[in-house]
Amino acid sequence: MRRLLRGILPHPVVVSDLSGPGRYGWAMWCGMLLLLACAGPANAATFEDADNARAALARGEILPLADILSRVEAQFDSRMIEVEFDAEDGRYFYEFELISRDGVIRDVTVDGATGEVLEIEIEDD
Repeated sequence: MRRLLRGILPHPVVVSDLSGPGRYGWAMWCGMLLLLACAGPANAATFEDADNARAALARGEILPLADILSRVEAQFDSRMIEVEFDAEDGRYFYEFELISRDGVIRDVTVDGATGEVLEIEIEDD
């Protein structure tokens, strides 16, 4: 049996046989509940960010995350570790944490409406 968890995590997750008589079924179920209980308040901001981004995209105020992400990853030859969506003074920003092939971590702020890179910070060790 496979179940798709929706509305709990920011992306769909398929979990196989949580309720069945498997060797680890109940332990995995309890572990997930504990994880969700502990991480609930921290994830609330993530859901709010996603809702705000969807609304701004629907109004035509920002570019899609996928478009900006592909540009930023190519520009810095890096992969995304984390992304945040922020609004300030009526402007929208994507804040990316990127890691390059050689392990350099950068924080990159991008204008959500234009895709222009506004700020780059390299994290120190």
